[in-house]
Order: sequence, then structure tokens, then C-alpha cells
Amino acid sequence: MDLREFANPVHFLQRASPFLEEHEAENNLMLAIAARLATGCSSPAPFLATLEEDNQVLAAALRTPPHRLILSRSPALAIAILADHLARHHHNVPGILGPVESTALFVTAWQKLSRQSIRPGRSLRIFQLDRVIPPPTPSGSLVEATPDDFDLLLNWVRAFNTEIGQTSPADERPFIQTALAEHRLYLCKHPHPVSLAACSGPTPHGIRINLVYTPPPLRNRGYASATVAALSQKLLDSGRRFCFLFTDLANPTSNSIYKKIGYHPVCDFREYLFT
Repeated sequence: MDLREFANPVHFLQRASPFLEEHEAENNLMLAIAARLATGCSSPAPFLATLEEDNQVLAAALRTPPHRLILSRSPALAIAILADHLARHHHNVPGILGPVESTALFVTAWQKLSRQSIRPGRSLRIFQLDRVIPPPTPSGSLVEATPDDFDLLLNWVRAFNTEIGQTSPADERPFIQTALAEHRLYLCKHPHPVSLAACSGPTPHGIRINLVYTPPPLRNRGYASATVAALSQKLLDSGRRFCFLFTDLANPTSNSIYKKIGYHPVCDFREYLFT
């Protein structure tokens, strides 16, 4: 088995896409990041690699510094070769995210090859939706966020990042400005804003929903369900075959509400952090 590293994201995407698209929802993060890089999006030199045997791609890996390594579903030998390659070439790997079995195999190999300490991060589940089951919703409407909503969005995005324990940039303003310009932020209003959701990471046939947030005083009223259902339907109506999202398995509430509006589990991911 050979590891093939790519300097050009376009070439990586051309080679890896047929393999990744066999399980498009499962590989949505790698597909979306690679597609963004292929459009010329600036990034410190990314690590892009496939592992191949008999001219067939069996695994793929991607990392955009300073972020963690993203790994596809991979056979054990491919993971051992990948870990050895990263160690021999002195790659700084701050963590890994991927399917549970693959990440566990990588961690086992990495413990033998590096001096980094390893601690478990979040346990995640990928869900996919092909058809929306309308929830019993409170009155309200989904609207695209505008620059007039900037201060509210800044407060809610900061609260969301704090709540999930995510290391966020020192200033979320550039993220919000970009997301507004790309028409990716949506609010549920009743009649004032009560919930937030965003879309990002388009793949050939799908798109990811993320940043679902309702302020604590407004929770348990169905606003998050209504927002995600309405945004999912909007994206399907725009031509997407399906939507997908990540949930934290430590949050049974979110996992439950997404199932009720038509999302079904695809696979579980595991995150590990290296220091």
C-alpha cells in the first residue's frame, strides 16, 4: 500500500472524490474543506493524502493548519502507514477527527511514534436528512440574517462556542461578516429572533447545518426544531438531495429533536486531542 501526498488541492479532490463520495455524508467535512481549498481559498500548506493499493483509493486524510487531522474510514494498514509517514516527516498533529474505529487505530499507532500526550475529545454523530418531517412548531418564520443583526449574532455565536467548549477565534466578527456575505446565517423570528442556525460545507449533493443555538431562556419551546426543519426544507428546495449535521453524543436533547424532524444517524465520529 502506498501513501500519495498532494500539493495541489484540485488534484487531491480529483483523486479522492470518487472514494469519499461513496459515503458522502460520512465524509462531508473532508469533501467540503477540500472543495474550498480547490477554489483557491488561502490556507497554510495543507496536508492532503490518499492511501492506495492497486491504483485504488482505500483511505484519505486532510489537515489544514492549525487544525486537527481529518481521517476517513480506513483499513488498519493504511492507518499505520499514515501515522508512520506523519511521524517520520515531523508533522505537527494537534489532534484527529474521524470514524470511531479509524481514530482509535490511529491513536494506538501515534502513541508508539510520538511523545505527545493524548486525551479524548468529543464523541460525535453524523445525521443525514432526505425528507423533512414538519414538527409541531410555534408560530414564527425563518429569515436570512442581515448586517442589522450583527450584534445579536456576535453574542449568540460567542455563547454557542462557549457552551460547546469549542476553542474559538479571539474575535468572531470576521466569521460572521463572511457568513453574512455568503448568505449562510438564518434566524427564526417570533416576532423577535428566538433561534439561530447556519449552513456550510456544501458537498456534491448535500450541505451541512451547524451553529444551531437558542438562548437558554427561550429553550424547550420548539424553536430549535422549527429552525432546523425550516432551514433543511429550504436547502432541499434549493436542489440539495440531503442535509447533514454533527451532534454531540453528550447532548441527548439535540440528538432527539433532530430524529423527530427526519434526520437519521449515519455514523459516529471521535475526536482526540494531542499535546
